[in-house]
Amino acid sequence: AEATDNNAIIMSAGIEMQSPAQRLDELPDEEESCLLGDENGQSRRNVGASSPDSDRLTAGGLSSPGSLSNDLTVCNNTWNRLSCLTRSFLLLLVGILLTIATYEFGMDEGVKEQERDNASAKHADGDFSLKSWKLLHGDVDGENGDSRKSGEGADYGENYSDSDREDLSKMISPAIHPTFTRETLGAIRSRCLELTSILHEYYGGPEKTQMMLLKSWQAQWALDDETAYIYDNEGDVSDDDDDDDDDSIDEEHRRARSGKGKKREKRKEDKRKERNPNDQGGNTTATKEQKKKKKKKGAKEGKVLNDPNNMSREELTQHHNYKRKRTNKLVETMARAMLTPNKHKFIIGTIGSSVAAGHDNCNYDSYESQLERVLTPIFAAANMHIIVQNAGEGGSCGDNHKNQVFCITHNVSPDVDIIHYSWTYFEKERAEEQREQLIRWAQQMERRPMVHHLVARGKKNTCEGDSQANVDLDKTYAMYGYNAFCIQTGLYFGGHDYDTDIENGINRFGWKKQGDGYHNTTRYGEELSDDDPRKNSLGVVYRNWHPGPL
Repeated sequence: AEATDNNAIIMSAGIEMQSPAQRLDELPDEEESCLLGDENGQSRRNVGASSPDSDRLTAGGLSSPGSLSNDLTVCNNTWNRLSCLTRSFLLLLVGILLTIATYEFGMDEGVKEQERDNASAKHADGDFSLKSWKLLHGDVDGENGDSRKSGEGADYGENYSDSDREDLSKMISPAIHPTFTRETLGAIRSRCLELTSILHEYYGGPEKTQMMLLKSWQAQWALDDETAYIYDNEGDVSDDDDDDDDDSIDEEHRRARSGKGKKREKRKEDKRKERNPNDQGGNTTATKEQKKKKKKKGAKEGKVLNDPNNMSREELTQHHNYKRKRTNKLVETMARAMLTPNKHKFIIGTIGSSVAAGHDNCNYDSYESQLERVLTPIFAAANMHIIVQNAGEGGSCGDNHKNQVFCITHNVSPDVDIIHYSWTYFEKERAEEQREQLIRWAQQMERRPMVHHLVARGKKNTCEGDSQANVDLDKTYAMYGYNAFCIQTGLYFGGHDYDTDIENGINRFGWKKQGDGYHNTTRYGEELSDDDPRKNSLGVVYRNWHPGPL
């Protein structure tokens, strides 16, 4: 009896010591009976706490590799039991689902790829969309169809306070950027025409305004009445319609381009002679005497290296190609900002020295603050905010143009649309290298912003155009919108005789001098009463070496 009991105990212990793999091997027969049914037609057994371990393991999902074939057998039996109509319906449903999935995949991937190919083809062949881009002239139809003349409802002359700026911000809806509509375009254009009208009135007419503002730039912009918005088509003379105002093109080439006939050429020739009476066989002696007189008066002039009047036909064609690329980048930057859904801000970021910071001025009177106030109504019409960031710093801080370039994404927002750079009094030899680094560095930023160089001074007849290194920057990076702006150059082109002022002991660009020869205070300063001391302070051109509000 004891031997029998010992054998039973040993056998029980052996059963308990069986490995899980051995125990699972015993499950297929039970699984088959559960899935396929037993002899009595019962499809499944109830598995409870009293069931053997093998049954509980099967119910818990621990199945053997043979269970896959059993599952397929069950599915096959189930399919065979369905009626023909039911099976047809299921097959149709699966086909529809596959078709929808394929279509969605094509929309997400295939169509996008085709659009990219089309865009590449357009870029290669020249995209002639947006052919006419009128920038400075014309009326705008309002929402009710009434024509709104430029200048109506202008509000740029206001002296904005903090509460005024809050009111301007209320002009912008907090809602998500809406779809760009015809009404939106009309509102933006109306605001632009209002600003244009104010500038024309302030500077003394359209021609004088364009001379003073556009000539302040080192390189030319293609801002004719009708500007062709065209991608790269170098050498296409027939489409080069933005050089109609240059008089160095020979008559045959000009007639081939424009087809306007002899009358137009006669008008061009008359204008050229009117501007330069001594350029063709004029009195050479008189010209020399004028130059000596200018030198005696202390006029600031530089030799213009990139002068269209002295270019060959090939050079002139390339010159206008650069001008068009530069302008295209400007137009694209503005248009894409306004057309991009969910973009609520247009950001101009400024780095530089104390000139950029606006030292010796109230922050309200810095050029960043003035520019932001002037442009706010235009961007508000597009349901956007205009932000002009001021990251200028004093020269004693230790940073300069050589190292600040590489911190551009830290000093201003990394998603700026335009970068302004001003280190006038610190740039020495080879300063163009830092500007080139900034241009290239900017192309790695999110919006690939344009870089514009603000110069606190300027010569009488050119803005840095007498330096070959600067001219090379203009050409090389024209497609990225690079350009330079000189404060004093535009004032010279306005026609005021600063040479006579100097002879009379008046230096308009001296320290604390009020009035630039055209105005004695800013536009918003004109709203102040005459006995307000701030009105005179706003008319200072240069506080010292730092530019003043005017």
